[in-house]
Amino acid sequence: RRDPPPSSATAMHMTAIHVQTKQKLQDRSAHCAEKHRRRAGMLRVYGPIRPTLGVCATTDADRGGKRLISWRS
Repeated sequence: RRDPPPSSATAMHMTAIHVQTKQKLQDRSAHCAEKHRRRAGMLRVYGPIRPTLGVCATTDADRGGKRLISWRS
């Protein structure tokens, strides 16, 4: 036994859901890409400074030992 073809209202509803799902996926991927870019930018900024730990140690001591970034390995 065959089901009757979907009505136009049902088809439109399904299309709307499909479009919403697509938009959510695009938003998520764009958000992840932006996050990744931000992280890469931070690494680029702080990368060359990291070997000179003596400078960081004095500024951290002046600030009361509070660090902006904690380096975890």
